[in-house]
Amino acid sequence: MRWFSSRLRLALLMLCLGAASVGLLVSRTSVLSAVGLGHGSGAAGASNWCVPDGLPEPAGVGLGRLVELRAALLAATPRASRRYAAGIVSPADMWSDDVPQTLRATRSSAGGWPAGYELRWWTPSFDKVADVFVFSGPRQARAFFELAAGARCHGSGARWPVTVPLGARGLSWVNPDGAPQEDVFLLRGVRVYRVGVVRLARTPTVARRVDFEFAQALACGLPAAGCFSSALPA
Repeated sequence: MRWFSSRLRLALLMLCLGAASVGLLVSRTSVLSAVGLGHGSGAAGASNWCVPDGLPEPAGVGLGRLVELRAALLAATPRASRRYAAGIVSPADMWSDDVPQTLRATRSSAGGWPAGYELRWWTPSFDKVADVFVFSGPRQARAFFELAAGARCHGSGARWPVTVPLGARGLSWVNPDGAPQEDVFLLRGVRVYRVGVVRLARTPTVARRVDFEFAQALACGLPAAGCFSSALPA
């Protein structure tokens, strides 16, 4: 009888230890998922979002050149809009969608800045963004253009046919904030431009084609676009 009681106590002890181990494993998995380290966890894991390795670095420029780049983007900004962010961006921001940084934060020890500039603004229907990058040569610009306008590492990314500007490429994706976004990329020599739109109140009945038409019209406002018409949407 004593032997039976010992075996029973041992069995109950093993059962409790097993339950505790399962609970610890579940808790650890939940914590890992919460911080994005669990298997298949987080928005990035679900959408296959990442930043490609080996992105070309933009050229270094002075303040005068930055002013000129900003003016180029302002040409693609609708008049009835409200700008809420502007500043320096890196090539990786075409995937991370981080907000632009200030000139003070990005100034190099030599007194220059990386040639990547961004404007963000909104209208009653859209949140919009325009970027320009300048690279040291056409080869680097082409390499970046191919990566940035491609579906790789863009969440739910898909190429989208666009008609203007000439040579432009369309990209439909879900940005890291979980919002569907339509981008139009344009390569002109050593420069790469992007114009993107996010509909503020998207409904399933709204076709992405309409959003790409907005993005194309904005891109046609760029000085290097070469479109026959550059009428900007509201």
